[in-house]
Amino acid sequence: MQWIVEIFRRHFRRLEPIPPPAEMLHRFGPLWNQRPAWIGQIRAVLFDLYGTLWISSSGQLEQLRTPTHREAIQQAIEAVGLRPSRWSEDEADLLFRVIDSMHAQRRAEGVDHPEISLPEAWRRALQEWARSGAIREAELEGVDLDRLVVECEARANPLWPMPDAEQTLHRLRRGGYLLGAVSNAQFYTPWVFHALFDRSAPELGLDPEIIFYSYVYGEAKPGQKLFQLARQALANRRIAPEQTIHVGNDMLHDIWPAHQQGFRTVLFAGDQRSLRLRTEDPRLDGFRPDAVITCLGQLADWLGCPP
Repeated sequence: MQWIVEIFRRHFRRLEPIPPPAEMLHRFGPLWNQRPAWIGQIRAVLFDLYGTLWISSSGQLEQLRTPTHREAIQQAIEAVGLRPSRWSEDEADLLFRVIDSMHAQRRAEGVDHPEISLPEAWRRALQEWARSGAIREAELEGVDLDRLVVECEARANPLWPMPDAEQTLHRLRRGGYLLGAVSNAQFYTPWVFHALFDRSAPELGLDPEIIFYSYVYGEAKPGQKLFQLARQALANRRIAPEQTIHVGNDMLHDIWPAHQQGFRTVLFAGDQRSLRLRTEDPRLDGFRPDAVITCLGQLADWLGCPP
């Protein structure tokens, strides 16, 4: 799917992390950039992707409902050759309403944290736009739904490698650590690695049997399913949860569910734009990560990995 890589490269641009505010140091106290005593037990490291390995303003759809994202929806429609007869903020918001409806349907079926198919959401939205006359129905024949999704995502959520991301993965692999990923994702997510690093996730050192994407299983974080699957896959390698670190930027979507499965947890607080403390969530009352880092390379340093 080289076309996905080309679209991402066309719209991704260099980003620099924004340092977290000074009060973060006081919030986490002795956890802040301090090497923990248990680090010598570690044999495997799992990473979140958006906001952790990749600089991202957000990987969450509810946080992308902005003028930028609404503009990206219109631009994506035009990029695949459609020409709306009319367009407004409300027309763009139709896509979000469709997504909300699909989530609600899956929750009614018993999935607390569903991951829906974005191409299917776009298909339903296009049908609604055609019925309302915003888009001519005759133009919909042959529209590439996957391309629509990627054109929108590339514009709405441009990504860039987090400083030290590639070098950290290299150092951890050289140090003999098993690497994996647990991430909310869509079908295009694996191709982000190619766009940013010109290599696949396995070529960067992530074990394909320890990579768990939400779109594959229909359930997203903070649900437990992806972490349960990771725990079982690691058990098959005779690696215990307490021998595994999960690194993520979101206290609710990364740190809390990983802790529920017994993993060691490291909050990545290196970029203010993607750091999610979720202090309003009662599940996190009194809850803290096992460690906090502000640079990915610190992890490799703690584990004594060669440069």
